[in-house]
Amino acid sequence: LNTDRTKITGRIYSARVKEMKISVMEELRYLDKIIDELTKGKSLNKIFRKRQSVY
Repeated sequence: LNTDRTKITGRIYSARVKEMKISVMEELRYLDKIIDELTKGKSLNKIFRKRQSVY
């Protein structure tokens, strides 16, 4: 699994990502959130809240 997955914020099925306890269900929800955001056209940098270079 991607090490940046814990940087994802927001809600999945009305549950806040940051409030979930670590479990298999949490890992599945992270993956579900990534898929949802990718289908909306967001880049992985935006999903993982990485700052893009200004150079």
